[in-house]
Amino acid sequence: MALSDRCLVTGGAGFIGVGVVRALLTRGYNVSVLDNGVAAGFGYVEQLSVRLIKADIRDRLGVESALEGCRSVIHLAAQTSVPDSIGDPLEDLRSNVEASVVLLDAARHHGVRRFVFASSNAVVGGHPSPMHEGLTPFPVSPYGAAKASVESYLRAYWQAYEFEGVALRFANAYGPWSVHKSSVASAFIKAYLRDDPLLLRGGGHQTRDFVHLDDIVAAIMLSLDAPMEAVAGEVFQVGSGRETSLLELADVLFAVGGGAVALDHQAPSAGDVARNVSDISKARSVLGYSPRVELREGMANTLEWFRANWQVPGSPA
Repeated sequence: MALSDRCLVTGGAGFIGVGVVRALLTRGYNVSVLDNGVAAGFGYVEQLSVRLIKADIRDRLGVESALEGCRSVIHLAAQTSVPDSIGDPLEDLRSNVEASVVLLDAARHHGVRRFVFASSNAVVGGHPSPMHEGLTPFPVSPYGAAKASVESYLRAYWQAYEFEGVALRFANAYGPWSVHKSSVASAFIKAYLRDDPLLLRGGGHQTRDFVHLDDIVAAIMLSLDAPMEAVAGEVFQVGSGRETSLLELADVLFAVGGGAVALDHQAPSAGDVARNVSDISKARSVLGYSPRVELREGMANTLEWFRANWQVPGSPA
């Protein structure tokens, strides 16, 4: 492996974090996890061989403890709800900007060399698709503005301190371990298993780039391994590179699930965008990233995981 064998994963008890932690352990890393357990609890990681620090990312003492012995950081912990950021932008600032910069600076002082940050297409959400790294930041929500701010700090830390930070702008992630998420794929699957209507805001014609957890994990691993000159201070779009409407997503779910439920059409949400798809050519050429999980396959294995691991509310124990 390219760096030291101890890596800190913030938010490592959550959806993407569990996939990342499992991949690191498979590769022989020693792993520290910093998580407050609010989003997903600790059940997914307590069974794994990790050093688990149960603390909030805003807890400076917890951060300092978690960084001990680490030479790389994968920073996934965040307030991830766009509506919540609109409802309370100052809390979003504290959770997503101030906490990230505190972590970044503490990592610098602890001798961390590689810092991989989970950013988002929300940074450029106001632009027409496809989204690419050459676009000027154009957030349409405080959440997107927060992610753009941390990307800027990563570039500044590379220029000022030669600190190797890289930002990965994730498209719409889905996959196993996402039962606690309110993202559209997870919400659709939970409604489907309850035999409830699927909520479609804005008619369902808005599009997203759905990227499976396995492909996100692969991109993160590539970012850890890449040479400094390829990734330091850089931003990469990480998605499937395919545009899918919410109506199409519903059709895929019905096909892999073997039946359909009703659709509930509602008004669009504040801060929502009509189209979103990633241009992943930079990640392909620089990182060697190549998404492998096709949407039908990914929704099938995600639905299978939900059926095996999530008890539908109201069903017999």
